[in-house]
Amino acid sequence: MRFFAGSPLRWVAIAVIVVAGPASAVAALVDSVTIESAGNTADGNGRGAVAYRYNIMTHEVTVAQYVEFLNAVADSDPHGVFTSKSDAYDLITRTGSDGSYSYAAKSGAGNLPMQRVSVFSAMRYVNWLQNGQPTAPQGIFTTEDGAYDMSQANPTRDVGASFVLPTMDEWYKAAYFDPTLNSGTGGYYDYPTSNNLAPTAQAPAGGSNSANFNNVLSSPPYNNVGAYTATTSPWGLYDAAGNVAEWTETLVSTNTYAAMGGSFNASTANAFMAGAFAGSGPTITYRDVGFRVVEVNIASTSAPEPATLAILGLGGAGLGLMARRRSRRNRA
Repeated sequence: MRFFAGSPLRWVAIAVIVVAGPASAVAALVDSVTIESAGNTADGNGRGAVAYRYNIMTHEVTVAQYVEFLNAVADSDPHGVFTSKSDAYDLITRTGSDGSYSYAAKSGAGNLPMQRVSVFSAMRYVNWLQNGQPTAPQGIFTTEDGAYDMSQANPTRDVGASFVLPTMDEWYKAAYFDPTLNSGTGGYYDYPTSNNLAPTAQAPAGGSNSANFNNVLSSPPYNNVGAYTATTSPWGLYDAAGNVAEWTETLVSTNTYAAMGGSFNASTANAFMAGAFAGSGPTITYRDVGFRVVEVNIASTSAPEPATLAILGLGGAGLGLMARRRSRRNRA
């Protein structure tokens, strides 16, 4: 996986935060927040402008949530949505034989972030959400269409989809944009921890600017999602820095998709800076890359005064920048 980093300029935009958004016609995301400020200005690196409001999961998709998906659609697994390398980074066990597979989270792993999921497997997960989370055997036929047509070489978001992977801009805005900066006109932080100072690598719960990186944790190297209770993005995203990096649907070059937010494996906080991203092929899995889900095509609204971010309930379930520096990192 290639890693890129750039130093952003600070631009401004107008935004407000709302209490909550409406539920989708299909379902609503668990632990999600509505990102307002439709039509906000991009950051100085050209990222972060989004012309519509949307919901995004405050936590990464967990092992338990992905296990629910596997048990619904992968009693046989022709599309390889389950990956195992039989090592300490495997967080799910599979028993049975083809046609009657069963999946379970390893002891204590249910609330850890799901990883070893390719971009294409993450797209199939949101297709399952889009199609109403059906169970096997009919579920196996619902992973190939819905939000993404998996018969395409590089599937693109269906215009009518509700559940999708975030674009780079959607992820970036939710991670770095703060509507209260610059006397309320809005702006972007350098890090997705609501801070212009680099986060500290320390075990959770940590402080107000902490993250899981530089291998600060061991066995497993992942923290339960949301364990850094005092550290969030301006909109309330947990673990936008560290833990696992997160896939987006954005192609940054031929057959290469962007992942944002760095991971436990990052040696420095440069991996989390606004403008940094990694990229890899759509069928490759990594022990330190997962994802979170976005809900789009939600109704517009007149936003009230900024208030406490709320949790939505129902349903299951969680970069082409010009780079100034690049380095290669090997991941399993």
